[in-house]
Formats: sequence, structure tokens, C-alpha cells
Amino acid sequence: MVIRFGRSLLDHVVLFLCGYFCLQVLVRLLTTPGLVIDESEQMLLTQSFALGYNAQPPLYTWMQMLFFHIFGPGILALTLLKNLLLGLAYLFTYLAGCRLTDNRRTAALAALSLLLLPQIVGEAQVDQIHSVLVTTAAATTLYLLIRLLQGGTTALFLWIGVTVAAGILAKYNFLLMAVALLLSSCLIPEYRRILLRPPLVLTVLTAVLLVAPHAFWVLSHPDLASAETLERMQLHQSSGYLANVWRGTIDLLVATLAFVGPFLGVCLLVHRSPQPFQLNPQARLLGGFIALSLLLIFLVILATETTQIKQRWLQPFLFAFPLLFFLVRPAAEPLQLRTALIPTLATATGLIVTAVIPLRIYLVDTFDEPRRDNYPFRALAQTINADGFAEGLIITEDKFIGGNMRLFFPDATVITPSLPLQPYQLTPQLLVVWQHFDPVTMIDQENLDAYRCRSYRVELPFRHSQTFSYQVRYRICRQKEGSGTDGN
Repeated sequence: MVIRFGRSLLDHVVLFLCGYFCLQVLVRLLTTPGLVIDESEQMLLTQSFALGYNAQPPLYTWMQMLFFHIFGPGILALTLLKNLLLGLAYLFTYLAGCRLTDNRRTAALAALSLLLLPQIVGEAQVDQIHSVLVTTAAATTLYLLIRLLQGGTTALFLWIGVTVAAGILAKYNFLLMAVALLLSSCLIPEYRRILLRPPLVLTVLTAVLLVAPHAFWVLSHPDLASAETLERMQLHQSSGYLANVWRGTIDLLVATLAFVGPFLGVCLLVHRSPQPFQLNPQARLLGGFIALSLLLIFLVILATETTQIKQRWLQPFLFAFPLLFFLVRPAAEPLQLRTALIPTLATATGLIVTAVIPLRIYLVDTFDEPRRDNYPFRALAQTINADGFAEGLIITEDKFIGGNMRLFFPDATVITPSLPLQPYQLTPQLLVVWQHFDPVTMIDQENLDAYRCRSYRVELPFRHSQTFSYQVRYRICRQKEGSGTDGN
């Protein structure tokens, strides 16, 4: 029975992935009416088009603007875009596997094994956006490169330039992925002859032209584009260079093992290959790519004294690890019981995670503190609306509150100090919302004097909680008669 189920999964992997990600969308729509951090940020950034916004590249925001235009600003558009991108990452991993292994079941095994990587099956669903997009760009670039190396047309050089640009505009660490993939290809003579030809200039020019507008924005806003990322990378720095490098190197090793460990553990326990280790050019390509990626990250550690490596930063490199594993240790044909356990366990893991993520929302009182999903923003918006605010300019303490305010006041413009370049126009009504510090100083005192304000303080229970409550303050301001408006 396990063999039959595993074979059915592998033979219908695309259909399974479509159903799986439709289920993710449905579960999210049914269980969570509010936004988490990255989603809140997107609700704010998509209020206006710009070549850059903050420390993250702008491509995801541009795509989210398109989805908001089609489906309206809300959870449906946010969830559809993320799960579409996740589904494409799995799909292009499968297609790359088909090309590399010439065996659809082995390719399907590698694609389904992404469900055994906790960072992808769990964290990507909880609160990731840019990491999801860069992983999709990485999988697409890998697939196109493999097609090119197997005798594809010159047009593939152009398309690789497009996906490289998309990856860089998704997350800057994609540059390391592109360099590692190029170097790995050049280390294999038969691939080097195909790749190092005049059409490669087309790839470079395409990528440069597409990235150039944002690159000019980065040069104009160097602190905004890099300060936050460098601060995260250099967290817990000590005074000594060697100590910082040592801490960063250990963190890289721990993050790498944590990323691939569960998958590797399952495969070492249940997978048996009848063939010796395969070190064909395809395996050397992927193995070299992953090794060179980690080496480049180590060089970044040496250059910047990075002390913290987050697992999500490794996604555009280590998503290919299951594919490499099954290239080196191919599955037996016909499918054996041990190997059939892998897609079965992967599917079970995906479904369990799908159930656990929303279950944590309902079990909030068993944890030390509420989750972002438990914040009572719908009830807060209803309370504010009952006190007389319907639309206008909203000023919030942070982007988490701000994004949720825009969700429930879709006709309002929301600004926050944590996103300093947002354009806005003063309106007859203002709403100021905060929990710890009052952000009203974003408005010049001269303009603020044109308003008459009333302050409120409310305490609301967190969703599904009998223990925790959310204390928040807000101020509703109405413009005095005869006063004009100003903007920024």
C-alpha cells in the first residue's frame, strides 16, 4: 500500500502540488483575518510605486501591487501571490530534476522532498515573502541553465538574464547564487564550452539593464538600502575580528545543518540505492554550486565580520540539496518500499505543518505570549470606526499596526516612521494609532495645529485568548474650519 501510494504521488506530482497550495490558500483565508509582519509591510509599500523602498529590493512589492489591482488589497491577494511563487519553486525544481536525471519519478522525489526542509515547508508559509521570491528565481534560473547546457537555443541566454535580474530584484544575496552557478558550470569542461560563448554577453546586458533603475536608487539611498541588513548580519559582534569571524562561521555551519538535517536524516534512515555513488557532470554541477555558494558566504563573513546567518538566507542555495542527493544516490526502479516512504513522509509532513500553523492560533493561551495572528485588529478597527473615523490619513507606530489598519481601512493612506519615504497628503480626518510611542511627530506641528484631536485608550482580548489582552491608544483628529491641507 505504501509503495502504491508513493508511486501515485510521484506519478502525479504536479497535480498534488496544485492541490497542496490551493489548500494553503484556503486554510489561510479561513483561519487568519489579520496580517503578519512582512504582509503588513507590503500593504504599506504598495500604496505607491517607487524604484526602491527600504533594505529589500522592490520586485515583490511591484508584483504585489499587480495582484492588489486584480484582486483588491487584502489577504486573498497576499496569499495567492505567495503560494503561486512557492508552487513555481517546487515546479521548477521538478522540471530541473527531469532534465538532470532523465527520470520523472526521481525528479518528483526531489521536488516533494522540499517538504522535508523546515525552512521551506513551514517558515515560508508563516512570514516570508522576499525569500520565497528569490527561491523561485533560483529554481527557475537553474532549470533554464540546465536546458541551455543540454543544447538549448540562444534565446535561453536572454531568459537567464531575465531570471537573474528577477533574483537580484527579489533579494540581493541572489548575486552569490548567480556567481556560484556560473563558476560551477565553468569548472566542468563540457559545460564551459557551451556557456562561455558570445551570447553570454546577452545574459549580462539583459540583467544589467533590468536591474539598473533600482541600482541607481540604491546609490542614491545607500543607508536606507543597506543599514538594516548589515545590522542583522553583524548582530552580537564582539571587539575582535577573529571572534566575529569564528561566530559567523559556526552560525553558517549550524544554519546549514539545520536547513538540510531533517531531509538528510529521513533519507539516510530509509533510502537505499542499488547503484554506487554517481558523480556525473550533472551531480558535479549541483554539488559545485552548493559548495561554492557556501564558500562565497564564508568570504562575506570574512569581509564584513558577519556574526549571524539566518536559515532563510540559505534558501536560494540549499533548495537544490534534495536534487543533488538523488543525483548522487538515485532511487531504484521499480520503486522500493524504503524509497516510497520518502514521498509519503514528505506529504504527511506538509499536511501536518498545514494543520499546526493555524492550530497555534487557537492554542494561544498555552504559549508565553500571543502570536502575530492573534492580534485583534478587526475588533480595533470596528472600535475606531464606531468612534467616528472612516477614512483619511492614518499614522501608526510601526508597519505591523499600519498594514493591519490599511487592511481594515482600505480607502485610507497609512504612513509610519519605520518606512520614511512614503508620500502622503493631509486629509480632513487623521487617525494616529500606537502602543508604545506616539508617532504623531511625523506631522509638522504647524500642520497639526490645524486639527482638533480626541484621544482614546482601549484594551481588547487577543483572538482566541482568555488570558492575553491588547492595550492600544489612538487619536482621532478633525480639521478645524477654514484650515487647509498640506502634503509630503
